[in-house]
Amino acid sequence: MNLHQNPVEFIETVLRHRKCKPLELVDLLKACKGRKEMLYIPQYRQGQRYFRYMKEVKKEFYHMCMFTRPELFGNLLIARVSTDHRTSDMFCQWLARKNPDIVIGVIDKNISWIGNGNLLGFESQVCEVDPSFLVDLQSGDNADKGLEDLWEIYYDSQYIAKRRNRKLASRMQPAISANFSTMAKNDRYRVQKGTGNCTLNEFSEDCENL
Repeated sequence: MNLHQNPVEFIETVLRHRKCKPLELVDLLKACKGRKEMLYIPQYRQGQRYFRYMKEVKKEFYHMCMFTRPELFGNLLIARVSTDHRTSDMFCQWLARKNPDIVIGVIDKNISWIGNGNLLGFESQVCEVDPSFLVDLQSGDNADKGLEDLWEIYYDSQYIAKRRNRKLASRMQPAISANFSTMAKNDRYRVQKGTGNCTLNEFSEDCENL
């Protein structure tokens, strides 16, 4: 248990869990009587449950950061996710920090978020928008579809079939990652490839055929 974790961060994270009951959480906090270490001591079954909630929310967020592959539409970077908890805005903030010069769009079922909204004249850096707003921003065809084709060529060039270890890959890339990547849905272990002997010239020649 991490006794040095910020209790405010703990509360904010737990509240994102789909099973969190705010009134129940308030009762737990009152039972701590101002001692933050009580949040992390498995003294009560309720405390253990809410600590597990915190870990599950963080795990989902980390998986999104690791395995989601956003798509580029002109000057708009869009990521489609399917979350169990209220973490899609966290992911949008993370993407916005990583890409400060481009508009970010995160679509989570019927919820959509805009990141770097200041580039579009929004007052908030990250805000919830109507899903149709992102549809209007997104062009009909992927303006950078060639980029996806480049990734396909790259992965094919590095692939060594006899070194494909599905058992190891399943441990390194959990099944939940398939929810965050189109490529992972098609072939969850495809990114677990060895280093091939493809030269840069060979790679360039393949790219010219796009």
